[in-house]
Amino acid sequence: MDALGVMADRQGVAVHDFWKPYYRCGGHHALCNAHLLRDLTGLYEVTGESWVAQLGDLLVDMHRAASAARDRGHEHVAPDRYTSYHALYDTLVHHGRQRHPEPEPSGRRGRAKRDLAQNLLTRLETHRSEILAFFDDITITFDNNATERALRMMKE
Repeated sequence: MDALGVMADRQGVAVHDFWKPYYRCGGHHALCNAHLLRDLTGLYEVTGESWVAQLGDLLVDMHRAASAARDRGHEHVAPDRYTSYHALYDTLVHHGRQRHPEPEPSGRRGRAKRDLAQNLLTRLETHRSEILAFFDDITITFDNNATERALRMMKE
């Protein structure tokens, strides 16, 4: 990535799809919620669990609230809405973790195998601040779609 100049002299927050090498570039990171919504949709199709669909709906509602606040010229989402949305995020992730607890150690070397839900829940817990960055700082975009479109080669 260094040789190719990927994110070489970037300023601000990098909104990306959770590809681990991006984290080697330092600076501030936010995760693309369009990618996360696709992951949630896929998990819901496999499990049919309500917490997954509710979390996807919550992220979309949070996006609308952040966009509305920005459009009204505010610097942040109203404090009561901010607190309630964060609490609901934590509650839904907790429900998911109750259904998909961390696997028990197997006694073998290395980390115990996780299923799709456990992997996603770990990301939702560990990278909470990067997932909700668009809501905590409404100047940060919800996704990186505009950037990806700008970099994608044109089709003829």
